[in-house]
Amino acid sequence: MAASNPLIFTGKSVEEAITLAEKALGVSRELLEIEVLDPGRQGVFGLGSQPASIRVTPPAPQDAGAGAAESIESSDGQAGIVDGGLIVIPPAGSGRPATIAPGPHVHIWYQGEEIVTPTPITSAEGWALAADETPGRAEVNVTVSPDKFRAFVSVTFQDREVYKIKDTGFTSNLVVEGMLVERQSFAVTFEQVMDILREHGVVHGIDQEAVKMAISLDHGREIQVAQGTLPEPPVDAQVIYHFEKKLEEMASQERTDYLGQHLVLSVEPGEVLATKIPPREGKPGTNVLGQVINPGTPRDMVLRAGKGVELRDEGYTAVATATGRPTREGNLVTVLPLYTLTGQVDAHTGKIDFRGDVMIQGDVLDGMSIKAGGHIQVSGFVANAELTAGGNIFVGHNVLGSILKAGGTAIAAQGLVNAISVVSRDLEGLLRTLYLARQSPGLKENVQVEIRGEGVLVKAIMESRYPNLGKALHELGGALKQFQREEVEVEVEKLYQLTGRLYRQLDGLNPLQIKRLEDLQEMVEGWNQEAQGLSGQVAIHSETASSITVVYAQNSTLQASGKVTISGKGAYNCSIMAGGDVVIAGSPGVFRGGHIVAQGNVLARELGSPAESATTVQVPKGKYIRADRAYPGVLLKAGARLERVNTEGYAELHGE
Repeated sequence: MAASNPLIFTGKSVEEAITLAEKALGVSRELLEIEVLDPGRQGVFGLGSQPASIRVTPPAPQDAGAGAAESIESSDGQAGIVDGGLIVIPPAGSGRPATIAPGPHVHIWYQGEEIVTPTPITSAEGWALAADETPGRAEVNVTVSPDKFRAFVSVTFQDREVYKIKDTGFTSNLVVEGMLVERQSFAVTFEQVMDILREHGVVHGIDQEAVKMAISLDHGREIQVAQGTLPEPPVDAQVIYHFEKKLEEMASQERTDYLGQHLVLSVEPGEVLATKIPPREGKPGTNVLGQVINPGTPRDMVLRAGKGVELRDEGYTAVATATGRPTREGNLVTVLPLYTLTGQVDAHTGKIDFRGDVMIQGDVLDGMSIKAGGHIQVSGFVANAELTAGGNIFVGHNVLGSILKAGGTAIAAQGLVNAISVVSRDLEGLLRTLYLARQSPGLKENVQVEIRGEGVLVKAIMESRYPNLGKALHELGGALKQFQREEVEVEVEKLYQLTGRLYRQLDGLNPLQIKRLEDLQEMVEGWNQEAQGLSGQVAIHSETASSITVVYAQNSTLQASGKVTISGKGAYNCSIMAGGDVVIAGSPGVFRGGHIVAQGNVLARELGSPAESATTVQVPKGKYIRADRAYPGVLLKAGARLERVNTEGYAELHGE
């Protein structure tokens, strides 16, 4: 080997590099010309270390002795690892340089840039090699649920492994590999995990067997190890309305022969109408952090007496003081008198507006209206008229081109509660979908989101998953205004304003103005807080289940907070909305044309027509639709299920 062809040797130190040169060249250091290129440095725990490097010029062949290599015109370069150090023999003449590549557990850098594929090498200068050293660990993670009633533990073990660079022979294609020289196992004890739980404040409801299981499982599997003690909720004060139970018993004794039957309950002085049951305190609970959870204070209520009623037993009993029909608005119990008209309602009598019950022993003719705070009973027919009752409506004959509303404030209250429920469900689903979408890896690469904010995501999710949310908010605004007109002592203005604000924020292109999902969440949480409080107040006014019973209806609207019953021929081209069941059980018992929306079940003898007249029936989840015969074209919707009748015959659909 010619003295004019210097070689580069590296090692952990200059001394180590010189030793490697002596071994590789078979020449003692006294005969070598050595130049120190880099003295190297040692980092803490081997991190940031820099190998030493030297340039060595071998002696001429005549000086190197018999062991020196003969000069050749052309030869490929070679590289090898000796005592962990890199030795490179450059190519001679037209020979090709050797290549170097990292193998398992080894990293290679050239001038600070890591090399991962086979790379030509002609000199050891600028190259650095390092073997892996995996730090061992025994990691314990403790997670407490948001409600602080559950605690979870996951334990992960990882052995400490130390590798060194494996020596090789000289080759034209050097692959540097690491060899394991040290392994140390790590673990935790039961006592250590218990200490860590205490450090996280978890002191109550710990399951020791679950802790042991968590320790025995590797790979970080999460195990519940603690369960808090839930508080026993208090029981609010209740009122048993005895007269309503009697009404339910009367309603359960159904007949198809309703003609002339007047389902109005009367009471006599001294009869007990309602009894209050006092509230009961709950029991406190304890979360996994040992904090005592107050069960809350039970809500009390005051039983109130209206006209014809007095309170006894220190306000726990309501007793009738007059003869009449008992009724209630919330917890106000009243006995209403009865108004009777012997004849028909026409232009001579004029429209009727009465706070109690109304009985008409004749017909209600064109353009007339009856508004009653209690029940309305018409012995004859109703044509092109309007009946509005706070209680039940009974018509002994046909209803033609008319509007019947039974339930008064309860109808508006039910509509408002349903509208709030629809919006609340959609808003909850929207937020849940948005936060899941935010976690998508692809979202971080979305340029529009980065530039314009997360409102881009809000608009996209609304258009694809919740296109009807804007319509639901608009309808809720209308329901709030409608309930406001009922003159009930419930404040709805604040929710109306919040609903309008949400509608404007989510309408059209306005979602694009939202920068962060948290801003939208804050608006929704404010809306939810107000909506939940209002729903509780409004629900009290929706409890009265007023019914409508007619023999036959055509081109009419029937709306009741309770049940709707068609006892004769049926209903044609009608709109029926019921807070309870809809029963069309007469002969032939047909519902043909129009739509039914019921919160209870729908039972009919016949739905639709052979001519496939547009007929739809809808009930909520948990309710059902049944028809002895349904014609093709009838659309049935029960909960989330939607079916169109294709074959004439029996039809039944249960809501899911």
